[in-house]
Amino acid sequence: MNYVDKNNQILNEWRSKYHKQDISCDFFAEDGIMFRGEFDHNGANWLRKESEDGSKENDLWANAPLRILYLTKDQPSVDDGAWDLREECYHHPNSSIEDYKLRRQYAFHRNLVFSLYGFYCSIQGKIPLFEDVSSPSLEPEVLRVSDEFPFARINCKKIVGGSNCPQEELEKALKNDEKFLKQQINSLDANLIICCGHQNGQNAILEMLNRIGYNFPSSPEDDDCYDVYYDEKKQVVAIDSYHLSYFGYGGANHYKDLVQTWQAFLKKHPGFLPRR
Repeated sequence: MNYVDKNNQILNEWRSKYHKQDISCDFFAEDGIMFRGEFDHNGANWLRKESEDGSKENDLWANAPLRILYLTKDQPSVDDGAWDLREECYHHPNSSIEDYKLRRQYAFHRNLVFSLYGFYCSIQGKIPLFEDVSSPSLEPEVLRVSDEFPFARINCKKIVGGSNCPQEELEKALKNDEKFLKQQINSLDANLIICCGHQNGQNAILEMLNRIGYNFPSSPEDDDCYDVYYDEKKQVVAIDSYHLSYFGYGGANHYKDLVQTWQAFLKKHPGFLPRR
């Protein structure tokens, strides 16, 4: 299957729907499997280009031992419109790529990169402590993983928003665009889905997954796996997460909620990872 082409087809149909509804697509933020082509600097940030015909992204995703998908709310607005989420990389904009210096300014970037590294290490049978992952000495290795290991990101609300996404706007987008979200999520066939929508004791993103065909139980298995939900039939895990930039929560807490509960799950299900 060509995951990249299928994702692009869905995004094009999504845009077409908005055009028919007279919704401007100037602020439509595309997303999916992160680009793995050449690095490029646009004068403000380091970006990744798509490889030729998306072949590298497609091959990496097809052969990944763990397909990780981050489901987030929306893209913060910028004066010049939306950007393609797949272009993002996490090198400091004032450094060279060879420096492997992490862009630590934003909590979202830090928490994504740190958690991704923890998930990656779980494939090797080891999960480092947060103190190690977040240390400057490990920064080059952590950034290399974010550069090379395939992962995907999908914003549930495709039209960019403000500095935050109000719960009612998220829920409206989840309802109105459920058809396309279902197609996009199913087409990527991830087996680890990070649902970054927890708020006030519920997670609208996780609830949406149950509506579109997943069967995640109403509560996790036990206290050690307190944020992990397991669809045994589909062999897919979802993790209930706050938004990765949730103010005042702290990187260590994010890492614990995501990576350490995942570690507890793997101890209970040691055969989960080798299935692909």
